[in-house]
Amino acid sequence: MKLQVGNFDISYVSNDFKKWFGEPEIKLSSVKLYTKVLEKSMNDKEISKTFNPSEITLDELVSQFENWSKDKWYITYVRDTADVLRAVYVSWSGGGWVVDAYSVTDSLEWRAGSQVVSRKEFDTPTSDTLTLNHSDTYQDEVARKSKTVERLVTWSEFEEFKKKVESVIKI
Repeated sequence: MKLQVGNFDISYVSNDFKKWFGEPEIKLSSVKLYTKVLEKSMNDKEISKTFNPSEITLDELVSQFENWSKDKWYITYVRDTADVLRAVYVSWSGGGWVVDAYSVTDSLEWRAGSQVVSRKEFDTPTSDTLTLNHSDTYQDEVARKSKTVERLVTWSEFEEFKKKVESVIKI
């Protein structure tokens, strides 16, 4: 079955994910994955240095949907169709899983409380050290940063903040 909206309880797949991964055929697997909670916001470089998560496959990722909590956010590291390492972010929203992909860079911070996912246990030394790929263009970075704002505040929180600012500067 393809990784697309409507399959595997997926309600949204980002354009970046589609661009980098297409609509891959998924073969469910029974591999055990490990998670570690981010105690503070961290970027991919900090996550790699602190936790050294191993890469997983999309098959392994989708196989976990049934077991994962719908009130948590998951960060995984997966190779795309061009063999470039990507951060794949998964969360439950709007009655289904939201699947998004990001270039692995130093600038995007993942929020505290997110779950970092790895094939290997986090305390186990591994030769599968993540090699972060910094191939983003400036436009990719700007686009990604604008997405970060969407993920950090809700629309109602933004509207409330906007009203406060307008009242202070008397617009």
